[in-house]
Amino acid sequence: MTVSDAVARELMLRAVPAPAPDRYEDWGAVLNRARVTPKRLRRHVRRALVLAFVVLAVTLLAVPATGLGSRLVELVWGDGAPVDTDSLSKQAQEFLDVVAGDGPAVGELASDGSLAFYLIRKQDGATCIATGRVDGDVRLGSSHCQNADIRRLLPSVERPIYKQVSGAFAARGKLTMVRIVGLVLPGISRVAVVDSAGNEVASAPVTDHVFQLLDIPDVPLEAIVAYDEEGREVHREPATGGRG
Repeated sequence: MTVSDAVARELMLRAVPAPAPDRYEDWGAVLNRARVTPKRLRRHVRRALVLAFVVLAVTLLAVPATGLGSRLVELVWGDGAPVDTDSLSKQAQEFLDVVAGDGPAVGELASDGSLAFYLIRKQDGATCIATGRVDGDVRLGSSHCQNADIRRLLPSVERPIYKQVSGAFAARGKLTMVRIVGLVLPGISRVAVVDSAGNEVASAPVTDHVFQLLDIPDVPLEAIVAYDEEGREVHREPATGGRG
């Protein structure tokens, strides 16, 4: 790689902070260290789009990042499956009016059959990640917007979990965590939260990249932990904090 290539690559990563192909190869190495074979990994990749990316990423390793790196984010999450906003419930349409204004483009990133994650593109170029219940009429319930491409917050090898933390005020105004929902990379089959003693206090399976940790007990939480299908830990990060 020449100096000019290196500079261009750095500018590309800053402009579109999407995972480069070698990062996804590294995520495969993480899973391999947890003894996930390629065959088992493929069983976790539910979407043909994601599988196509894994194959293409290996092919692109020898290609300079300046030519194709800025397009790789399109192959990982893309804009999601297009959603006809006119078909959404009145609540969802009103939610979009408040959050995104006129004429947003909405795509479904992933859904486990009851909760879905959406990418919203505003007319001014800003993007949002929103969640909504889909076990009936779609009801959008939360959103996080940025002027930059918000897909940089989606799972990568450095942060294979994207999470949204919800809380409630209990007695004497104490804020407690009641649920953590989010998205994960392929290869993760279960997510749990543990206390300071390492005991699991809540656990949830992963379906189509989505997990839901609900009714988390009011105890000090230490970490959120991701496991592969054999129950081996592949990632750990602090449970506190908001979206990330």
